[in-house]
Amino acid sequence: MVIGPDRLYVIVTAPRPVNTVVGVWQVNTIGEKAVIPTSPVTLMLNPTGRVRGFSGCSQYSGRGSMNDEMATFATPASTAQNCIEGLASQERRLFSALQSAHHYRYTTGTALTVYNDNDETVLTLKQTDQVLPEAKTNETQYICEGAGVVTVRNVSEQVIELTIAQEQPLLSKTRSPNGSRYAGKEIIFHHHQGEALLEYEGQRFGCQQR
Repeated sequence: MVIGPDRLYVIVTAPRPVNTVVGVWQVNTIGEKAVIPTSPVTLMLNPTGRVRGFSGCSQYSGRGSMNDEMATFATPASTAQNCIEGLASQERRLFSALQSAHHYRYTTGTALTVYNDNDETVLTLKQTDQVLPEAKTNETQYICEGAGVVTVRNVSEQVIELTIAQEQPLLSKTRSPNGSRYAGKEIIFHHHQGEALLEYEGQRFGCQQR
């Protein structure tokens, strides 16, 4: 507020953003372990402090701040109830890393490292413009809640190759009254008109084609 001879002036300044680090970031490592390459992990931040992303298994959201080289995150909320163990473990490590974040430094213009209060690396990230990588022309991708990104590649008319977590099983076509059903050792993949059902590790996962 400024008081002049005849008038009272009120100076309004724009609120400082919670996040100066914004946009979509791909997580490359969590602690000392690389992210499972077939189930990418993303972190998306907006200037007001909203955080969301994909853990490799499920969607998550919450609040966080990355500003002036300081970093803090609240406990994220996740949409998944059950994930296959490899991806569930990755998600737990991601959430733990976010909650332990203390500060960050840019390593290049589009890459940064997040540290805890002991100056130990908890995350390395690279800026990207995609939430998930695009599938190759001979592949189809499905988002399976609880199982992450599942990629289907046609090997022949009767055989497909699935890429799930760090495995690439081959499945053979079996009879089905509707859609296409493929089965392998302790795994079944049944898709029809953009939707699919995955049976894996004794669990069932609903899937949607990207």
